[in-house]
Amino acid sequence: MATPTKEGGFLMKLTDSVGSSAENRFNDVVVVQTLLNQNIASLTPHAPIEIDGKCGPLTIDLIMEFQRKVVGMQNPDGRVDPGGHTYKALQANAILSESHQPAIRLTKTTLLVANPQKGLSESDFQQAANALGVDIAAVKAVAEVESRGDGFLSNNVPKVLFEGHWFSRFTNGKFDQKHPTLSHAKWTKAHYKGGEEEYLRFLSAYALDAEAAMKSSSWGRFQIMGFNFHKCDYGSVTGFVTDMHISEKYHLQAFANFLITTDLARHLRAKDWAAFARGYNGPAYSENQYDTRIGEAYSAYST
Repeated sequence: MATPTKEGGFLMKLTDSVGSSAENRFNDVVVVQTLLNQNIASLTPHAPIEIDGKCGPLTIDLIMEFQRKVVGMQNPDGRVDPGGHTYKALQANAILSESHQPAIRLTKTTLLVANPQKGLSESDFQQAANALGVDIAAVKAVAEVESRGDGFLSNNVPKVLFEGHWFSRFTNGKFDQKHPTLSHAKWTKAHYKGGEEEYLRFLSAYALDAEAAMKSSSWGRFQIMGFNFHKCDYGSVTGFVTDMHISEKYHLQAFANFLITTDLARHLRAKDWAAFARGYNGPAYSENQYDTRIGEAYSAYST
């Protein structure tokens, strides 16, 4: 699979100041809140904060606590500036590639990619269809139904749906009481937020248990659950989620590998939309009319 390079991925990047008397742009606040949570062990007994893109008193207080305990500032200003001492300290555990350029790794402080490769060409779809032995319209139909035809949000993070019942299962329910919107025993869509806010839900869970959060989310253009990483020919969920942050071509490659491993491609070849949806989306597929929607999208792409 992909080897992160200076062309492919980047460390979380702060573009403007965050904190007291700062610009506090949404994406920048998300970066700082995530970095604070990934350094939370240095700030005990503080618990991870909610990643909401809003720089309120709790975020500023945690910045000041970090400045006192880690940076060693006697008079903390509660502000994180690009290139400043506080920002550098927050990134102190970041992993660098051999070329000393920032490389994406979903460990410690690295999560976001600055310039992911968006979009798939007709050739990309055709190659996947050939590998699966299916019509190109079938591949496009699944992509349309799963993610409305694209794999990234406008802020350059992959589309994601975080599933709290899986997170509870992977963490043995230890977060159910304190974080009930992130961890709960039974499936519910009551806590879904969608779009950028759904990615923030993932980040909040990631701060509690990174591996469980990655496994408990569906990713990218084809919305493959993280716990299926091995069926997509990945050795770890970290490698899988890393690629989901880099390129839609990796989304497509993971999808093709998943269909080959699970033998679901045969249902697309037979145009048995119900059998495919049952295997891909689970036994409750009919509640969301996945089979009907895939069939309709296939007809549209076949014309």
